Amino acid sequence: MKKGLILLITIFITFVGSFAQQKQSTTENKTQPTQSSSKRLKFMGKSMNCSMSAMATHLQTKGYKIEAKLEGSIFMTGTFQGYRNCDFVLREDYNILSFCRVILPGSYDMSWTKLESDYNDIVYRYTQKYGVPQISKSDFAGNPYSDYEKLDFVENDKCNYYCIFFIEGGSIIVSIESSKRVWITYKDDIATDKIKKIQQDEL
Repeated sequence: MKKGLILLITIFITFVGSFAQQKQSTTENKTQPTQSSSKRLKFMGKSMNCSMSAMATHLQTKGYKIEAKLEGSIFMTGTFQGYRNCDFVLREDYNILSFCRVILPGSYDMSWTKLESDYNDIVYRYTQKYGVPQISKSDFAGNPYSDYEKLDFVENDKCNYYCIFFIEGGSIIVSIESSKRVWITYKDDIATDKIKKIQQDEL
């Protein structure tokens, strides 16, 4: 898996505690969930407090198609926010739905200008709904100048374009990946904690 994604997960674990405190202090007139809250993140209108197969069935009722099933994963296709031919990845670990991911469509002739535009568009839409992301980075591990050079940096894991929205129930990560596509990953807090506990108990 891409090292950038590992970095995102590490950042998520590090900052989730501090974000909870920040969120509580900036929304004084709202009821805030505690760490033991049963609030669950929703994906495409359905709570992630369900099995991977139940989520897939929900997406099928919305017209999405299952393309493949592998152990622990279901791959689907459909339209997301007006982007056609998106890929959807549902993943489970220890029979727990661990994340739901949308991958915007790519093309063999994808340019950096188009890729950055798609990324900014999606980030803007989430910002309109959830506010400014708590973590955001947009740079390269170097100084590429041309469109071609920037795309080369993307393909070689030298592009650091990502942001994380910590919201009630979980987090949403938007990132540009080496596949030259934009990923949107939904992670539910309770599911993440359950999986982490199981993994720790195995040690």
